[in-house]
Amino acid sequence: MSKFLEFRNARCKDCYKCLRECPVKAIDFKGHQAEIIEDRCILCGHCTLACPQNAKVVHSELEEVKQMLAGPDKVIASVAPSFISSFGLTDFGVMKLALAKLGFADAEETAVGAQAVTKEYARLLKTGEFTNFITSACPAACRMIQEYYPKALKYLAPVDSPMVAHAKIIKKQHPEARIVFIGPCIAKKREAEECHLIDHVLTFEDVVKLFDEKNIKLDEITNLSLNKKNGSPNLAKEYPIPQGIINSFPVLPEGYEYIAVDGPKKCVEALENIEHLDHVVMEINLCVDACVNGPCSLVKEGGSIKATADVRKYVSREKQALTGPQDDSPLDLSLAAAHPRLRSHSLAASERDIEAILHQTGKMKPEDELNCGSCGYATCREKAWAVYNGYADIEICLPYMRQRARYHRPRLGTQHSGNQQ
Repeated sequence: MSKFLEFRNARCKDCYKCLRECPVKAIDFKGHQAEIIEDRCILCGHCTLACPQNAKVVHSELEEVKQMLAGPDKVIASVAPSFISSFGLTDFGVMKLALAKLGFADAEETAVGAQAVTKEYARLLKTGEFTNFITSACPAACRMIQEYYPKALKYLAPVDSPMVAHAKIIKKQHPEARIVFIGPCIAKKREAEECHLIDHVLTFEDVVKLFDEKNIKLDEITNLSLNKKNGSPNLAKEYPIPQGIINSFPVLPEGYEYIAVDGPKKCVEALENIEHLDHVVMEINLCVDACVNGPCSLVKEGGSIKATADVRKYVSREKQALTGPQDDSPLDLSLAAAHPRLRSHSLAASERDIEAILHQTGKMKPEDELNCGSCGYATCREKAWAVYNGYADIEICLPYMRQRARYHRPRLGTQHSGNQQ
């Protein structure tokens, strides 16, 4: 059982849709119930979006945050830039006032940290030392690389995510403060626990519950424009949309091609072919359409297309209002991050083991391997590996079950129809 994410009991209907959508096959089925395999899960949340029964349970930290807000500690919120689309706001001042009503001493946009991350990316790229460069802003993507694509590790930027960078900035200014990150991402929960800088993580869904409990209505809070009135625009507020990280560079360092890759299928394709790329900067996001379409985003009319447009308009307005030059002074803070190789406890199955399992479901030769995907795995061999590890039941194979059903089906005219005279 995962400490961050699980499925509700008795809601699973054996459709295997969550497994089909999982890019790393981190789902086990026991007693017809889907379960997260914690050490394989990258917390991308795609299984929760795919489930037709809405069986997701994202472990909430609401009660802990309530207790913290009721106490004497100074609590500061770091709010992910996708709040713009999820809450339909055009002014962060509204969110800041709403959070103050909940008891937060202050609130800042996580884009402050994102801006610092972009500066560090630019510094590293200007050294010319990277053959390829993969952004490190998405914790699910980082986890995927660390555990499943070790050949790409040397290209992964050794830089903190915007959340961690922002936490470091807050701690430098307010050492005594406790920090709550607010965003649409499940993977941030594990990242916060591992970095030891973030006290708790709330999803946007959690914050809506808090607002409802306190009867706080965002549309009744007047836009007071509490943000700064002069200075330079923060281009990193585009981080939550495709091309957003790329667009956050005031000037792109030369010598590279800049490509945005989003969604699990594209990410897998890119990482599997990373060795064939040369001088490519890859902005990588596990969520299709990036963070505005995160698993805990608030569903709005217009979907991720409108969400992307809303974020662009938000940044565009800031560009028009703040016309000062970009601050290119060096960071007075280390944002260095290590991304070590991670290994799951899954076992490697030998060819003999795989073939033995395939034979048990009537797959005696390669042409018997239909790779239909009905079991949730892309190929019969991938399914056999899962059976070997205890992640799947061997009989869950639609062609095999149909074959058995035909074999055991009674012939016409031989069915019993009750007592016969």
